[in-house]
Parts: sequence; structure tokens; C-alpha cells
Amino acid sequence: MKYCVLLCGLLLMQAVGLSAKERARLQADGVNISCSGDSVHVSFRLRVERLTKDYILRVTPLLYGKDGQHAVLPPLEYGSRMAQIVEWREKRVKEKRKSVSAYHKVGGTVAYTFALPYGEWMNGASLRLDAKSKGCCSEEMLPPVLLAADVALIAPVEQPVPVMPE
Repeated sequence: MKYCVLLCGLLLMQAVGLSAKERARLQADGVNISCSGDSVHVSFRLRVERLTKDYILRVTPLLYGKDGQHAVLPPLEYGSRMAQIVEWREKRVKEKRKSVSAYHKVGGTVAYTFALPYGEWMNGASLRLDAKSKGCCSEEMLPPVLLAADVALIAPVEQPVPVMPE
């Protein structure tokens, strides 16, 4: 009887532990990809939820074309203050930091805007988010989130204005 109670208790603790370890959830809205002049403007609002306290989530927007070309946009980093300090110390030991990353709190909405030079391959491109969760005990790639597919980006062609005879 004791062994049965111990076995049931162990199974219950594992079930509770598994349900507590949920994946971080990404929500993006207000996605806008537009072309003006010789540049492409990408903007969206991103919200991250359910990130464990000791983990850092690095979200990298990626614009990729049908022919395999892609552009990696600057990443966003989420995490608690304690997790940020731990990661900063690890990076500081490995290499001298040249720039300071901006970390965002979990649950808050962050407005993301970036402009990059237009390339012919961008017409019909897609925008996705790649996310990597890193903590003290594990490192995990989350499934990519597709924000926009087959975006029509055509750079405006300047045409000469015809001169009307007087």
C-alpha cells in the first residue's frame, strides 16, 4: 500500500511539473509591411506571455523571399530582470559587450518598427518570427510564427512626365 501511495504521489508531482512548464506564447498584431521610395518599412506590435521567470526569449523577425534570400531584422529580447543579469554576466565573461540590449517585460506590448533597403527579391516575400527560449537548464527553439505571406512589395518606378506642346 505504501508503494502505491508513493507511486501515485510521484506521478502527480510529475503531472503538475509538466503542466507548469508551458511554452512562451507570441502574439503579434498590427502587422504592416510597406514600400516607400527605396526602402521597406516593417512594423508590428508584439506581446509575449507565459515566459518562465528565469528564462530569456529572443525573438528575431525574418523577411524571406521565395528564392531563399532573406533579411534578418534586429531581435527583441524578453525576460525578467534576474534572467537579464545572469545572461549579461555570461556574455561579459565570454566577450566584451559593445552594445547594450534592451529587454522587455513579459506581458507588455512592444511596438516594433524597422526600415531596410529594398531588394528585388522582397516582392512576394514573407515575414516570420523565430523565437529561442534560453534559461539555466535548457534552450529551446519555439515554432516559427508567420506574420505575413506573399507580400506585394513593388518599388515605385519614376516615370517621366510628358510635356504637353503649347
